[in-house]
Amino acid sequence: MRIGLRTGIHLTAAVAMLLGAVAVAPQASAAPTPAPATAPVRQLKVDGALAATLQPHAAQYTAHAVALSPNKSGVFQWEGGTTWSQIGGPAANLYAGFGYVVATSPQNGDVYLYSGAGQSWTRVGGPGRVFGFAPETDGYIHLYGLAPDGSGVFRWTGSGATWTQVGGPASWMYTGGAGMFATSPQNGNIYQFTGTPNVWNQVGGPGKSFAVNNTSLFGLTPNGGAVFRWNGSGTAWTQWGGPAGWVYAGGSGLLATNPSSGDVFLNNGAANDWRQIGGPGADFEISSASQIFGLTPSRNAVNLWQGGTTWVTIGGPASVVVAE
Repeated sequence: MRIGLRTGIHLTAAVAMLLGAVAVAPQASAAPTPAPATAPVRQLKVDGALAATLQPHAAQYTAHAVALSPNKSGVFQWEGGTTWSQIGGPAANLYAGFGYVVATSPQNGDVYLYSGAGQSWTRVGGPGRVFGFAPETDGYIHLYGLAPDGSGVFRWTGSGATWTQVGGPASWMYTGGAGMFATSPQNGNIYQFTGTPNVWNQVGGPGKSFAVNNTSLFGLTPNGGAVFRWNGSGTAWTQWGGPAGWVYAGGSGLLATNPSSGDVFLNNGAANDWRQIGGPGADFEISSASQIFGLTPSRNAVNLWQGGTTWVTIGGPASVVVAE
């Protein structure tokens, strides 16, 4: 990724989220039905030549998990049941969303887009601190990246390895169906990208972590004391839950972990309404089709949530798991 001038995110006064005291705790409810494994059609913004190489699942996809082997020597895609197929060689990290996957090179950090078939990958840019996919008002999914030194946010043009700077310095970025967001390296405030290069709107103050699903942005207060949901305009937030260790979001789902035990809770779609669905894990991922994957604390197995507190093991050890 080419690093441009320090222009973009406009930093203003902090608007901190308020703390709350409602604990993230299970609620009495019937066992949920596992989420469907299909999702709306959304296409990545690419030029004609590359578009011809992308396979149909990348536009109208079923839920997939993609994992990196423990020694990071191979990339594997879940095909259902306990079946996995190798789709790539060594990688440093993986990023996924909306049926698309990118991997970074362990040699130089360059980023590659998976074609959706075999082990075919296309180099689309240089190294970055983090990458992610998000939709824009043009109806397409776009690939974004943060420069390695955090000096700028970039959007892939969809052609070759060319990127356009769309924002200035940022600490981290968060992507999902509700949009693309980035935090200020100066004060931790969080901003939403409007779709117009270098035009961002502040939506809140600092947080311990943020997560984005298809409808909303969620944040955990800096001290982990409460989970909040952005109201969708301005800098107003609504408390959505109490203390949490971390938050995860994707598809239509939102997860939070208990700060003491690490147990994982699923939000029922309303403020302060949560139910426990499992124990601790090293990581949790929610696919764009709302399936929930968990990596065990020791990273020795990949599990898929079946409803209630039931999980089934679908794969063995992995260093990284991401959900398309």
